[in-house]
Amino acid sequence: MASESSVTLPAAFAAAVELASKAPVDAAIAAFEGVVARWPSVAVAHANLAVLLRRAGRIDDAVLAFRTAARLDPGDPERHAALANACHGARRMEEAAVALRRQAVLRPGDPDATYNLGVMLPLVGTRADGERSLRRAAVLDPMRPGTWDRLCRASVRLGFPERAVVLVRRALMLAPAQVEAAADLAWLAKTPVACRRWQCIDPGDDKAALALAEAHVAAGDTAGAARALAGFEAHAEPPERALLTGRRAGLPWARAARSRYEQWLAAYEVDDPETLANVRAGWPAPPVITVVVPVCDPPPGILEAAIASVERQSYPHWRLRIADDASNDPAVRAVLAAAAERDPRTLVTWRPARGHISAATNSALATAEGEWVAFLDHDDMLHPHALHHVAAEIVADPAVDLVFSDEDKIDETGSRFGPHFKPDFDPDRVLAQNYVCHLAVYRRALVDRVGGLRVGLEGSQDHDLLLRVMENSSVERVRHLPRALYHWRAIAGSTALTMEAKPYAVAATRRAVAEHLARRHPDVRLVETDRWYRIVRPLPDPPPLASVIVATRDRLELLRRCVDGVLHATDYPVCEVILLDNGSERPETLAWLREIAGDPRVRVLSRPGPFNFSALMNDGAAAARGDVLVFLNNDVEPCDPGWLDELVRQACRPEVGAVGAKLLYPDRTVQHGGVVLAGDYVARHVDVGRPDADDGYLGRSAIVQTMSAVTGACLAIRRDVFEAVGGFDAERLTVDYSDMDLCLRAGAAGYRTLWTPFARLLHHESATRGPYMTAAKLARWEAETAVMRARWGDLLDRDPWYNPNLSIDPEGKAYDLAFPPRPVAATQPPREPDACGKR
Repeated sequence: MASESSVTLPAAFAAAVELASKAPVDAAIAAFEGVVARWPSVAVAHANLAVLLRRAGRIDDAVLAFRTAARLDPGDPERHAALANACHGARRMEEAAVALRRQAVLRPGDPDATYNLGVMLPLVGTRADGERSLRRAAVLDPMRPGTWDRLCRASVRLGFPERAVVLVRRALMLAPAQVEAAADLAWLAKTPVACRRWQCIDPGDDKAALALAEAHVAAGDTAGAARALAGFEAHAEPPERALLTGRRAGLPWARAARSRYEQWLAAYEVDDPETLANVRAGWPAPPVITVVVPVCDPPPGILEAAIASVERQSYPHWRLRIADDASNDPAVRAVLAAAAERDPRTLVTWRPARGHISAATNSALATAEGEWVAFLDHDDMLHPHALHHVAAEIVADPAVDLVFSDEDKIDETGSRFGPHFKPDFDPDRVLAQNYVCHLAVYRRALVDRVGGLRVGLEGSQDHDLLLRVMENSSVERVRHLPRALYHWRAIAGSTALTMEAKPYAVAATRRAVAEHLARRHPDVRLVETDRWYRIVRPLPDPPPLASVIVATRDRLELLRRCVDGVLHATDYPVCEVILLDNGSERPETLAWLREIAGDPRVRVLSRPGPFNFSALMNDGAAAARGDVLVFLNNDVEPCDPGWLDELVRQACRPEVGAVGAKLLYPDRTVQHGGVVLAGDYVARHVDVGRPDADDGYLGRSAIVQTMSAVTGACLAIRRDVFEAVGGFDAERLTVDYSDMDLCLRAGAAGYRTLWTPFARLLHHESATRGPYMTAAKLARWEAETAVMRARWGDLLDRDPWYNPNLSIDPEGKAYDLAFPPRPVAATQPPREPDACGKR
């Protein structure tokens, strides 16, 4: 029998290939691992190992092997293509784009390389970059239908829907049965013919049936709509979209059925007018609120409904100021004249020439009375008690400058749907998303001070106004009413349906935010991404040392990935790693710890004994040299090289305490999207199980935002904040809630907790600690839960960053409706400190 040393590379390689074709995948992997261990410079061996690892579902190990193959054979475009494909599967988009660029350079005439680059670039660069690559791919291979469909989507995102229709039609000429292209054409054209084609190609897709029904309704064909919706009538709980479309078609079953939101409204949206009147009777000086409405040729019936919603307010101390922006429809002028005649509190200004929404709103503002102004679009509606609830907040705290509410949508049949239940005012989130929007009631003096609405920012004039007003106010002077007091009309062309209905609004939003940052934070950059844009905070100069603190016990395969990711796949310039060995026993782990301790960036501290997360982290913090502490589980590994840079940039902001990351399960669904306070349950993660690319509830998953909690599995905090609040509670909160408690105490000292989606890591979740709920662990969890309830009390029931109308039940989905909603105090208490929790 030949000795191992006498085996040649061809023989070993052939044996491994034989195993790959016949044996279980684990045996083939072991064989190729033996080949690359003995002949580490053979690129093809690493490539074959990578293919097997990916087949076994070990995508991150596959990326490492593909990366090695590309490094060893940099001139082979197939190596870079395989690496890009694996990185895409692992959601390592930046590395995938780099690999695709290299492939495209090596094969400049390859349409596949150019196409793939065009698909990838919008995810890490700009939409325009991706569109340019796709156009080149179309030139190189004009017969590829997918290229034309991708170009269609890029054109929509860049604001060219007419061009998009031409492009998607070309895709369908080349591939008449392509589902994606048929769906895109149906979405763009919105005609029965286009929608029927989609349904014929994919008859089982409910979205196709709904699109066809909506197209029939738009064309006035109610019988066609009824046929398209027939399959939904028998559903115990038909989709909300089917009900709304059926009602517009006049279908009795749709009128009779109730959506889940409508059931919730019937049960919980209860206000007694007599009780409200008795409350008002005790106010010595009820505030006068002027409702400002710019008008420009809306459907007369919808305009009448908007005006009537003000006239029917239970709160009587209102003024209605309307500015008609040179409407052409005589019926509109008749409606306005009648409103002014009907009620002396209504005044109409007739503008001689059209100036668009900002100029018209300013004309109405010029005639306002009282200290407060509310903004109402000419096709929207106020809840009957909207102004009462706003006035109650003003009476309770006369120092407020802005009161805003939740909102929902309303269609032409009067059906309410699509509620937006908002968090309290968040100065970070509002930079990426004007979630304040409607209803917003401002102190009039502040609106006058900033000059009203700015002409030239149409489409985002309300966002711009909010940012400029807040430059002259403070977060403490803003109040949020968790009630849907504004009904946003959802009709064709309204941004209530989609921002893409008004492409100019997207450009105006970017301009408003960019100019605000230039005025207030000139060292902050606004960077475009495919999903929206990103605000990049500055780093101190020089960048602070980041101390990454990791507790571990054996499970070397996880620990090695974690540490290798920090040391070799992270682009932050200065970091150290503190490893706290909590009793590792396996020889390979102990040998690796001795080896890694030779790296000058790594220190290994022996900390045997029972697992006490808080004590271990405190020990690591005491030994660390950095100004920024990053607590990291040993079963967490980076997805993107910029993760630590993002955490440190956010943590270095003076107003910020803890910063948390987006953590993903190995299957790339979300494990941690922030933590919300949950009453008797104490806390729960949000977004669990959503795909990584999902934007989440009303886009929140793609936005940096304030949260009450972030997980200690990856938590960054400045040393001065950590030491000021006394670190983790190692006595009473040893494992389960110590990080939440840490951030609650940081919040009490005036710091906010942030969650950022721009730091992404994989979390294998407690893989080294064994089965979770043993009897001892259950007892510890119950004890620590009791500590949290006793220590933080009612705060657990009123998370300022998670609306009380949304569910906290850990058995249900986050951001579902709460049945029932949690009680809300008559007036909001002072903002509580942000919290941070670990799960």
